[in-house]
Amino acid sequence: MLLSQKYIKAFCEIKDAKTNRVLSTGYIDDITDDTIIVTNCLFVAPDKPVIISILSQNQGLKVFNAKTGAMIHNNLIISDFEKITDVERRGSLRVAVNIPVSVLLISNKNIYNAMITDISIKGIALWIDDIDIPVDDSILLQFMLDDKICNCPCDIVRIIGTNKTSLKKYGCGFIRNRMAKPTLDTIQSYLFKKQGEIMNARFFHK
Repeated sequence: MLLSQKYIKAFCEIKDAKTNRVLSTGYIDDITDDTIIVTNCLFVAPDKPVIISILSQNQGLKVFNAKTGAMIHNNLIISDFEKITDVERRGSLRVAVNIPVSVLLISNKNIYNAMITDISIKGIALWIDDIDIPVDDSILLQFMLDDKICNCPCDIVRIIGTNKTSLKKYGCGFIRNRMAKPTLDTIQSYLFKKQGEIMNARFFHK
């Protein structure tokens, strides 16, 4: 089989194989022996050579050369796969960043300024002024990523530590069933881009 059934519902990105331009994003809806069906797609012309990157937070990243087939409503059939690479991982890709963020603390309705230090498909870590936020408390984050506004409801999952300027670092998990699809797509596309940069750096600087 082309892919494990565990990749169903995984996020994917479809690029033009000649120009590397992003044509659409979507989610794996079905997997057969030699095809996949991607749902929530923009229109992509049939018989088009593409590069499809499929990311599962548990299974890792798989990248294929492939060809588009018929498109029925917003479902796209993709076939003729040739594997480019696999990147298996035990945890999700975590990218170091330095992004200002507004934090709404749900328990007291106050808004604080903070700094995101890393981001993954599962959540973020942030430094914030010396504020005591209990584990399992909920927050709402608003920040810019690739010139798009992201609104992310999160739970505080761990207190990582403090530094000498009285900042506290928190690990925050996304509440994915309360996040808008465009925000999820923005975050996952950003992670795909960064994954590619990391892989290229490793390949060309061995």
